[in-house]
Amino acid sequence: MTGDAGFNRPLLFVWQRSILCEKLTKSQLKQIDYNVYVRSTGKKSLPMILCSPSMNDTCIIGFDSPAGLHKLLPEFSANSKLYSDYSVFKSTDLGNYQLIPSFPGARAASVLPAEISLLLKRPKKDIPYIGAYPLVQ
Repeated sequence: MTGDAGFNRPLLFVWQRSILCEKLTKSQLKQIDYNVYVRSTGKKSLPMILCSPSMNDTCIIGFDSPAGLHKLLPEFSANSKLYSDYSVFKSTDLGNYQLIPSFPGARAASVLPAEISLLLKRPKKDIPYIGAYPLVQ
């Protein structure tokens, strides 16, 4: 998940309305891990991660790193990484979104879970996979 200097929004936003906070007290997510967060430094008005539910007035809590999320919710983001002020893509101006090989997060790929490999029709012993899963038709 990336955000350049002009991107002033959370990179991860898991939200529910505050009126549901007392009724839905568990996260909508079963699992979240092995993500790479890349954000340009500079003044940001919003945290990198916004997550619900949280037992406060707004039902949401913010984190400036995946480590902060993991500290509060140990079942999430144990293996996620944060990189600040890195170039990630070869050329966003030209629409070339190939990862720069020298970007350290490029080596953070993991092997797909068996059920995902099956859905995507990829070999079980696939090379580590990086990126969002494509839509399944």
